[in-house]
Amino acid sequence: MSPPDPMPERLPERLQRSAGVAFALAAGLAWGLVFVAPVLLPDYSPAMLTFGRYLAFGLIALPLAWRDRQALALLSRADWHEALKLAAVGNLLYYLALSSAIQLAGVPLPTVVIGTLPVVIAVCANLTQRELAWRRLLLPLVLIAVGIACVNASEMQRLAQASGSASGLS
Repeated sequence: MSPPDPMPERLPERLQRSAGVAFALAAGLAWGLVFVAPVLLPDYSPAMLTFGRYLAFGLIALPLAWRDRQALALLSRADWHEALKLAAVGNLLYYLALSSAIQLAGVPLPTVVIGTLPVVIAVCANLTQRELAWRRLLLPLVLIAVGIACVNASEMQRLAQASGSASGLS
């Protein structure tokens, strides 16, 4: 049984690319919400936040899994083992580390580090695949750098003052 085609009619390439960008933006917005819970719930440990988050995801996924139970029955024990390993590292360990970082270092620093990873991955991918000319990427990369600098200017000032006072310079 093959999975259903998510887009039965092939969209024109331009529309398909626009839809892809729109979905990427929506995913980015949803992904950004992961930084909110550790700030709103500081009394909960990172472990509790992590397991509560993925317990909720599991409960949400149950009806979807039930709908696709025939396809899931085709998965082997090795498939399930690999899925559990990926879930442990890609979800549990990731969010445990992220929520710990947010509670220990505040929101801005972990946000910058993790928020720039998609850009780093895209640049690395373009280094190996060369899908886009670097001159086409230059303006977006500069705008991203300027945006990061603007959004984090006060945090960088605070860190500079903290390191200056810690070294006895202020």
